[in-house]
Amino acid sequence: APPPSPPPPAPPPSPPSPPPPPPTPPPPPAQPSEDDSSIGLIVGVAAVAVAAAVVLLCLILLCRRRMKARKLASTRVHADLSRARWSSRRGSFDQGRVRALEGEVEWDPEQPHYYFLTRLAVLDCKSTSLPHMQQLRSEQLLKRKTVDIADAYRGAGFVKKVLFVSHRWEAPGVPDSTGTQLRAIQAHLRAHPALEFVWFDYACMAQNTAGVTRSRFEQKEFELMLNAITDLYLTSHVLIIMDNTYVTRFWTLMEAWCAMMTTSESGVRAASEAEKRYTIACIHEADPEFDVPKLVRKLSKKTPGEVADMLASPDVAVTNAKDKETILPVVRRVDEHVRQVLIREQRTPALENVERAVGGSDTHAPT
Repeated sequence: APPPSPPPPAPPPSPPSPPPPPPTPPPPPAQPSEDDSSIGLIVGVAAVAVAAAVVLLCLILLCRRRMKARKLASTRVHADLSRARWSSRRGSFDQGRVRALEGEVEWDPEQPHYYFLTRLAVLDCKSTSLPHMQQLRSEQLLKRKTVDIADAYRGAGFVKKVLFVSHRWEAPGVPDSTGTQLRAIQAHLRAHPALEFVWFDYACMAQNTAGVTRSRFEQKEFELMLNAITDLYLTSHVLIIMDNTYVTRFWTLMEAWCAMMTTSESGVRAASEAEKRYTIACIHEADPEFDVPKLVRKLSKKTPGEVADMLASPDVAVTNAKDKETILPVVRRVDEHVRQVLIREQRTPALENVERAVGGSDTHAPT
C-alpha cells in the first residue's frame, strides 16, 4: 500500500486588527460675538422696561379707581347729609344723623336720645318679623326722641307713651324667627292704645348682623345707648315676651328685674301692684301657670346688689361676655345713680332762683 500523504500545512495566523480610532472630541462651543451680547442685553432691558410699564399702568388704574370710589363715597355722604339736614327741618329722626355724618355723636346722659318705632309702623308691619334698624332707618320709619331721665324717674314725660320690649334672641342675628314676638307686640299695642312708641332692640339700635355693619359713629352711639338702657327699663312700660329659656339669659333677667322695680328719691325699690309697669306674654313652650310666678319670685324682691350677684353667676348665659363687665357695675350703682339725678333735679329750681336774683341785680346796676 502506498504510504499516507502528509497533512496539509496549517494556515498562517491572521495579523491582529488595528485598535479603534479615538472618539472625535466635540467641537468647542462657539463664543458669542460682541454683536450677540449687545442684542441679548437690549432684549433684557426691553423686557424689564415692558414689565415696569405694565406695573406702572396697573398702579395708575388702581389709584384712579380708588379716587373714583372715594369721590363717589364723598358724594353720597354729602347727599345723605343734605337729605338729613332737610329731614331735620321737618322734625324727623335724622337730626341725630346730621351730627353722625359730620363726625360727631351728641349725647347727654341726663337727656339721652333713642330711636323708636311708632305704634302704626309696628301694627302695619307686613314682614314676618321687625326688620333691623338700618333698614327701618333707610325707610324713614324711625323717630329720634330725647328722654328726660329725671322726669322718667318721677313717672312723667315721654316714657309714659313708650313700650319697651324684653325678649330673647332665638338665634344669632335672628331675634324673632317665626314672627311670634311681633304678633305678641301687636296684640299688646291693640290692647293699650295709649302707647304711641315701641322700642325693640333689633329694630331700634344699629346692628352688626344680617349683612349690615355699624359705622364708627353708630358703634359709639350704640355703646352710649347700651350703657344707659337700664334707665329706660326702670321707667317705661315693659312687655316681657317669655319663652322657656328667658330665665337663663343675662339681658332678659336684667330687663325683667328693672321692669319690676320703681324709682324714688331713696333709690330703687320693688314696685307695688299699683305701680306695676310690666306685662308678661308667654310664647312657644312657656307655661303661664308655672313660668310666670317663677320669674316674679326670682326677681321682684331683689336689691340691686342681689340681682347683680345673680346675674354674675356663670349659669346665667350671655352672648357677649363683655356685656356683663359693662352692665353689672351699672346695676350695682343704680341706687346711687337714681338718687343723684333726683337730688340734682330738686336743686335746679333753687339755683335758677339764685341766677335770676343775680341777673336781676345786674340789670339794675348803674352803667
